[in-house]
Amino acid sequence: MPLNPCELEIDLFCNGLRIPDAVSIEGGRAIASMRAGLGSGLELKIPTGSWIKPAIWMNVPVREWFVPSSPFVLEGSRDKGYRVADGRDGERYPVEIPPQPDWYERPTSRGVPMGRIGTLQGTYLGIYVSPVCAFWTRTPAVNCRFCTTGRNVGNAEVAHKTIADVVETCRMAKEESGATFVHLNGGFQGTGGFDRIAPYVEAIKERVGLLVGVQLAPERDVHTY
Repeated sequence: MPLNPCELEIDLFCNGLRIPDAVSIEGGRAIASMRAGLGSGLELKIPTGSWIKPAIWMNVPVREWFVPSSPFVLEGSRDKGYRVADGRDGERYPVEIPPQPDWYERPTSRGVPMGRIGTLQGTYLGIYVSPVCAFWTRTPAVNCRFCTTGRNVGNAEVAHKTIADVVETCRMAKEESGATFVHLNGGFQGTGGFDRIAPYVEAIKERVGLLVGVQLAPERDVHTY
């Protein structure tokens, strides 16, 4: 029996998607392990057939250790359309691979490519604004096992992001890609994490007008909240 769009999404999250060498995903959003791995998969849109929610956006695993045993295989091309084939029953599901935004390569006023400032997933923009999570800088490191922040900040993305960098990237994501939400992540910063991230929140709200969420480890001083 065919899976409904929600069931397909969950199954893809759990099993991942195999991409044969013969299937090109050129033009899609770059696959890069950024912001705790949230950008490490392939961006897909699963049509729902509903006017209420026309498509489900998801980031399907393609590089994780369990992917080679996945029953799901990507077929097709950008010209003729893509499908996810389920090797268990032969069902095929049409999917879309969103193109990489033009603004990814556009530099901020400081000359930094905006794709090294934030990662777009659906209408959600993820930005790591604080210093590398302190769990990564301990000796020995005590970072969360699922997290890739310590390997990416300063490599796949710039280590220091100015308020101007962030505001300009958020504005382009909103104006050109329809971004509706910005997620600012900072991991564990000991004390003062909220003080460091607050100016970014204020600037985004005042200059861009997007909904902002903040992810930081709790601080001892409850008055901070």
